[in-house]
Amino acid sequence: MRKVFPLIILLLVGGVIYGVYHDRRLDARLNQVFPQEPESIVKEAMGTPSAISSPCSAYGTTVTLGDCDHVLVYRSFFYSLHPKFWLVFVDAKGLTTATSRQNLP
Repeated sequence: MRKVFPLIILLLVGGVIYGVYHDRRLDARLNQVFPQEPESIVKEAMGTPSAISSPCSAYGTTVTLGDCDHVLVYRSFFYSLHPKFWLVFVDAKGLTTATSRQNLP
């Protein structure tokens, strides 16, 4: 039992460190996403999205300008504790139109 407790603590600390790294990486890479960039470049930089939302609306944010087709949704590692999302809006041609960060209450 004494060996299990330190292992659990180590796993929890490792999970928190990874989660902070994951969220900071998404935040930094969203700053590098510019309008009219191909969706493939965004996915290469930010990784596979947690979800793809269609029509062009996610978590209270809607883009009505342009030809928005879908939203790439990236969830925080700590989603169950603090709902935070990074959104990338993509048009029908596969080019980005806008980005957004969302924190839900």
